[in-house]
Amino acid sequence: MGAAAKEMEIPKGTMRGWVEYYSDYLSDNAKPPKGQVKLLDDDDMAVLWTVHYLRAKHKSKSDIADALEDGTLFYPESAAAGGGGAAETETAVSTIDAFTDTLQMYEKRVGVFEDEVRELRERLLDSENKRVAAETELRILKELTDKTLPENENLGFWARLFGKR
Repeated sequence: MGAAAKEMEIPKGTMRGWVEYYSDYLSDNAKPPKGQVKLLDDDDMAVLWTVHYLRAKHKSKSDIADALEDGTLFYPESAAAGGGGAAETETAVSTIDAFTDTLQMYEKRVGVFEDEVRELRERLLDSENKRVAAETELRILKELTDKTLPENENLGFWARLFGKR
């Protein structure tokens, strides 16, 4: 486990904490009875690299557990470059699937926002048209009122319109 911590450039205590906290996703060899050596296989290392990667992205423990539950695993570039085996291929596929799902989720969210923007734009245009129509109607009413009502020195448009003195 010390070699794995060194490879990931993290303290051994952090590695022990991850092994303990995410033990549900590790092999039995990674969590032997007390006093026996912990052995991490490639799948265990993929889990720990995933934890390392997601912690670096400031993800919460529950987000990391959700990713591990979904089967999302990240291998370091050095492991991916050297292997090319079934585990790396499976990981690449699961990673692509996870990113595709995330992309689709964000595309749906963007679609919702675009619909809301479109609706707000239509409401704004409708309000602007109503404002222009009201101003036009008011202007015409003022012109008609000015022509039909006698001009009083002390009365303005609104006073003449509503008959207030």
